[in-house]
Amino acid sequence: MQLCAHWDDRMRIARNILGWRMIKRNTVILFGLSLLLAACEQASRVGGSPFLTTNPANLPRADAQEYISICYNADTTTRQSTEALAMESCKKDVGGTIKFFRHDMIFNDCPVVTKARATFLCLPRRK
Repeated sequence: MQLCAHWDDRMRIARNILGWRMIKRNTVILFGLSLLLAACEQASRVGGSPFLTTNPANLPRADAQEYISICYNADTTTRQSTEALAMESCKKDVGGTIKFFRHDMIFNDCPVVTKARATFLCLPRRK
């Protein structure tokens, strides 16, 4: 009879410990998910303004064509701001235009938070 009494006490203690561990585990999971959501929300505002980067390899070159490549955050950057930077950066005749040439997001020289790269072709002013 005494053996059973000890067994019941041990089972009650074990259930209490396991119950406490489940509460702690659930709290840690909930806290971790909250941090993850907060980090994702903060990351959506990261990236800053678009900036110039290196051009992709193996671009077709004819008649001294000039290319401008720009890294940007696809979530926070407007098309107009990217095109404006490309227009300012072209060294061709002042008053020339740009033409969208290529877009890539994999294996480029852009950092993770501004992973998209757009490449523009600088066109001289029409005479």
